[in-house]
Amino acid sequence: MLRDEHICYYLAEASKAGAYERFRGRYDFDIYMLAEESLPGMRKAFKELDREIKRASKRPSVIPMVQLDLDLDD
Repeated sequence: MLRDEHICYYLAEASKAGAYERFRGRYDFDIYMLAEESLPGMRKAFKELDREIKRASKRPSVIPMVQLDLDLDD
C-alpha cells in the first residue's frame, strides 16, 4: 500500500462494528468474509494500511441498512 492510496472498500467496511450483520444476506458476503479473514494479517504486515483501517473503523458504514421500497409504476 502506498501513502495516501485508497484502501479496499471491503477491508474498510470489515473494520467497522456490526459489519457481519450489514453484509449477511448480501450478494457480496463471500468477498466481505475474505476481507474479514485477511484483515489481521494485512494490518500487521503494512503500517500504512493499519493506519487507514484504524481511521476507517471510526467512520460510519456506507452500506444502507434500510432497503427502500420504490413504486416505479406511478
